Amino acid sequence: MMNELSNYNDPSHLNEVEIVQNAALGAVLLWRFAICYDKVSAVKGVPMPLLFIVLPLLLNEHTRDIINSTNPSSGLHLFSRKLLKRKEELLSIHSRMLRLRLLTLKSLSLAVNKGLLKISVIDGLVLSNKPPRGHPLPQEVLSLIKGSNRLGGWCGQLELSEIENFLRVRF
Repeated sequence: MMNELSNYNDPSHLNEVEIVQNAALGAVLLWRFAICYDKVSAVKGVPMPLLFIVLPLLLNEHTRDIINSTNPSSGLHLFSRKLLKRKEELLSIHSRMLRLRLLTLKSLSLAVNKGLLKISVIDGLVLSNKPPRGHPLPQEVLSLIKGSNRLGGWCGQLELSEIENFLRVRF
């Protein structure tokens, strides 16, 4: 039993997917998305279903690269048009969203528990809290955060139905 616990605490046995797809990283990405969403949205708070697109888009290298290479002012519309060049990428977002929903829920739960996000019991909107003071983030995480910031800003300017249409997903 003790040996199993030491293996659990030792990240050297984890593969790349397990290192990247973790709730702590997901919590930070959801939090940054919510912050940037709120900066441009007329309504304070992110509709909870919208959080389920964040990790599928950012944890996929191809879609993350397109997000990060698209100007922030271009918006989600241009991002989705770029994805149409590789239609299978656009059409796979919904299935990735379904596959990563448990990770998204764990990430949301962790973000709420650590005070990064809070959920309004009145309308179910997810609200971002002020950033905590802490250590600088590793360089590898910064491109994910850049993408999360950009994606949040784009989505904050649109209705849920428009986001569903551009990304070919259903909430």
